[in-house]
Amino acid sequence: MRGVEFYIGKYDMITKVLQGIIIAISGYLIYRIMTTNNRKQEKTIKRP
Repeated sequence: MRGVEFYIGKYDMITKVLQGIIIAISGYLIYRIMTTNNRKQEKTIKRP
C-alpha cells in the first residue's frame, strides 16, 4: 500500500503544479485582454 500512497501523492503534486500553471496562464491572458481593451478604448476616445 505504501507504493500506492506514494503514487497518489505524486499524482496530487503533478495536478497541483498543472493547476498553478493554468491559473498563471489564464491570469496572464485576462491581463492581456484588459490591457488591449483599454488601448482600444483610448484610441476610440482620442478620435475627434
